[in-house]
Amino acid sequence: MWFRAEFEISLRRNSISAKDLQRILGLGSHETAWTWLHKLRAAFVRPNREPLAKSVQVDEAFVGDKEGKHLVLVATETDARTGMRRVRMSNVENNDAKTVERFAAAEIAPDARVTTDGHKG
Repeated sequence: MWFRAEFEISLRRNSISAKDLQRILGLGSHETAWTWLHKLRAAFVRPNREPLAKSVQVDEAFVGDKEGKHLVLVATETDARTGMRRVRMSNVENNDAKTVERFAAAEIAPDARVTTDGHKG
């Protein structure tokens, strides 16, 4: 079932919801499907991946629902030649300059051309 779950997650361009994974695998609870989904998503991340380079856009977004929203920093790199996009995200407490600098240092190559919306952070 784990391999089927991995296949279903990687098959879709925009991933899959826990509800859909529950239905496809015939899991008994939404919580189990959610746990599997998040464990597999974490496993898809390469620990020694290359930082984003060339042309990178950085912005922040609030993600959540009625129970609460979380601030997320997002950096995207688009390869103009292939159209492929790589993304890095980080759940953060605030978007002050030090937090954004730590995020950028960890995820973006020093020689990348970075564009933002002009936020002071």
